[in-house]
Amino acid sequence: MSRSLIRRSPRHGQVAFEFVVLVAVLFTAVIVFTAFVRDNFTAVQGDTDYFKLKDVALSVKAELNLAIALDDGYQRAFFVPLTLDGLEYNITKENGFLMFSAAGAEYTVSVPPYAGTLQKGNNVIRKTDGAVEVNT
Repeated sequence: MSRSLIRRSPRHGQVAFEFVVLVAVLFTAVIVFTAFVRDNFTAVQGDTDYFKLKDVALSVKAELNLAIALDDGYQRAFFVPLTLDGLEYNITKENGFLMFSAAGAEYTVSVPPYAGTLQKGNNVIRKTDGAVEVNT
């Protein structure tokens, strides 16, 4: 008598269990990937807000530096955006610095001395008797 090899097929229950384990592993991988992408997106958004604030701050500083460099009688109107692509922000003047801040981002720039108040929207800058005035 010869023995024949008997091949047994996997039971249906084992196949179902392996399928459930595979789906669980893939689902966990998708969740981890999504969390990673979300964290990186939040960081990129914060960086984007910072650079928007920086652009506005440097343009305001350039306006002030231009007024300082030019002769008396200089006058110019310039616009400071009301929002930065929908991002609300604040402008604060302290001890020769302008601070531009928004939720989670801040940029501070040193500026030459000037009188008056810088505001979002339309501004008028003048140089009179060697002094720079904004919105006076």
